[in-house]
Amino acid sequence: MIKEIKERAKAAYKRNYWPSVFAALLMTSGLTVTAASSAGSANSAMQSQGQNISVISGPSDVLAVLIGVLAMAFLTAFILGVLYDAFFGNPLSIGGKIFFLKSSEDPSTNVKEVMAGFDKGWYMNNVKTMFLTKLVTGLGFILFVIPGVILTYSYMLVPYIITDDPTIGGTDAMKMSREMMKGWKWKAFVLGLSFIGWDILSALTANILGIFMVKPYKQAAEAELYRMIRDSRVEKAVEEAIVNEVTE
Repeated sequence: MIKEIKERAKAAYKRNYWPSVFAALLMTSGLTVTAASSAGSANSAMQSQGQNISVISGPSDVLAVLIGVLAMAFLTAFILGVLYDAFFGNPLSIGGKIFFLKSSEDPSTNVKEVMAGFDKGWYMNNVKTMFLTKLVTGLGFILFVIPGVILTYSYMLVPYIITDDPTIGGTDAMKMSREMMKGWKWKAFVLGLSFIGWDILSALTANILGIFMVKPYKQAAEAELYRMIRDSRVEKAVEEAIVNEVTE
């Protein structure tokens, strides 16, 4: 099954190669911008407070100021990162999912689909749904690593579900993802694990291989996984309907 998914993914992104590369690059650019803006804000906070150290005497006072400055810098970076991710990164990620899902079925899909997550009709729903999903997953990691990992795979289909149905609410999307991932979490984990070799090669090439192959390949594979899960769910529903009709 993993081999089939990867073969379909490879064929899909190669049919629409350059748009796939740009789409994957846009999806990951949010992380880079978030990190850069957070680091800049943290640095500004440290510089603005650092001037006060020169007028303080005593090592204990200097240490207290440094701890306060670092705490303020990290808090500022964290808040800005969360806000940026919620209002820009998440819709951009959803747009990327839309692109790769459509591209797997239509090789002429335009890279502009990446901006579909910002559609004014569904923008706030996208923001709230993804924020709720990441909040629950993050709490799982705070409690313990294993619950966090399980929740990550339980809710990995949420952006695809709201792609198929932009009107669905956050809790309903999460519930549907949890149900759809029953029996598929281990397969999804193995699929991700199968890219470790490519990730290592990407790191060795200063992420050049990642930009031009690995990232679009992985996004296409995830889209194919969703299609497979969705199709199997539909087939099961049809079979159950036929059985019910026959028994009646």
